[in-house]
Amino acid sequence: MIYQPILNCATLTDGGVRYRLRYSNEFAEPGDPKHDESHIHDYYELYFNLQGDVSFWVNNRLYRIKSGDMIVTKPGDVHLCIYHSPAVHEHFCLWIDFGAGSRIFDYLRGFFDTDYYSFGEEKTRPAELLTRLKEQIDGDKKFLQTATVFELFSYLGEKGGAHSAPTQEVMPAPLQEILDDLNANFTDIRTIGDLLSRHYISSATLNRWFRKYLRISPHEFLEAKKLSFAKSKLEEGRTVTEACMLSGFSDCSHFIAVFKKKFGETPFKYKSGIL
Repeated sequence: MIYQPILNCATLTDGGVRYRLRYSNEFAEPGDPKHDESHIHDYYELYFNLQGDVSFWVNNRLYRIKSGDMIVTKPGDVHLCIYHSPAVHEHFCLWIDFGAGSRIFDYLRGFFDTDYYSFGEEKTRPAELLTRLKEQIDGDKKFLQTATVFELFSYLGEKGGAHSAPTQEVMPAPLQEILDDLNANFTDIRTIGDLLSRHYISSATLNRWFRKYLRISPHEFLEAKKLSFAKSKLEEGRTVTEACMLSGFSDCSHFIAVFKKKFGETPFKYKSGIL
């Protein structure tokens, strides 16, 4: 799933910062294809959990999420939310697009260096600010919502790198080794068959582990890593063919097809839109 570019939202004048807020309070269950899919987008995301039986995968680590936890993802990060049981999943997602040379980003840089924050007893403060921002956006109170965003950024900037130790979920050690290998060498791993040979593991075992812990297939995970890298190459000005080959795709037609399916446009159109 790819969130479309941030449009029709309030804009801060400093460095062209744009943002979009989504609040969700939906009943969700494991196996729902609407939820269990890797996410890749072009801007920063702050996910703040209010309730729900979920874990979050980011930067090759799996974290068990509690009420008051915040996950921070950067542009191009492959991440996904994993549902464990049928339950209400209440959360906020704030997507932020920083303009070039933004002083606000410089102020928040330390905050974005960390993937996981647990606010604990302080969770009422970010919850209050995000709820207020939602109400102001719903009421089209642009001046007030801009002030609230600055207040939120100020609060997060003060948090800096201060955070509770994340609750990292325990996975089979061989699976973590495979994930670390994938994360480091996905451009060289052409197929899942290559991965099986590298780690002397059966296809059935690998698929079972991925489905149990990540709710996606090994193929989907590998493809997401390649696609994220391909986007970064296109943004650097590489040709579609170069982006395809550097990402580890062996067939350009297949690359174009999966890129369009994931992002809603061809690699050439995506590149044309950012240059």
